[in-house]
Amino acid sequence: SIFLDVSFWSSQAVGDGGAVWVGGNVNLDNSPEFVNNIAGTGPYANGGGIYAMGTVFLGGGRSQSNTARIGGAIFATGSVFLNVHDTLTNTATYLGGCVYSAVSVRYNSADAIGCHAASDGGAAYSSIVQLSGNGVGHFTGNTAGNAGGLAYATQVEVDSAYVVSNTAGVMGGALYAIDRMTVTATSLTGNRAGISGGALFA
Repeated sequence: SIFLDVSFWSSQAVGDGGAVWVGGNVNLDNSPEFVNNIAGTGPYANGGGIYAMGTVFLGGGRSQSNTARIGGAIFATGSVFLNVHDTLTNTATYLGGCVYSAVSVRYNSADAIGCHAASDGGAAYSSIVQLSGNGVGHFTGNTAGNAGGLAYATQVEVDSAYVVSNTAGVMGGALYAIDRMTVTATSLTGNRAGISGGALFA
């Protein structure tokens, strides 16, 4: 599905997709906004802003203050690519405070700030998480109740980013990788974990 010049504010669904449910791919390349949307309290309440049975591409804009069980702002069965699209203060009551993908999540010159997951992946939860800061990406103040205050994945890659003041209740204050982690030209400052790996756990 392709939408142009769209904003979604204060929408709510009892089930999946607080603002948008799409049975395929989502391509929003004109600074979309998803703000204050809620996927309700049902057991399948995933994707506070977007629930997609496919890939998601967002260019510019922001997803802010959305809420869901999994994927506070975005839930996708395919890959998610956020190109200069900021995710701010989103909340998941289980996994992926900002974004959940069954395949991969990539931030490109985009921020994740103040997102929270009650369990794992304060901002992002996926098999592969790539944080391409390009010297301007800030990943700050995200929290997870268990592991990966910023990101939880099988593979984590971070390049040219600022990773600051993220917190996990147990492991990996900023980043938690099950298998492999690569961090390049990145500043990690003031991250904390309740037990192991104040900044990184791999």
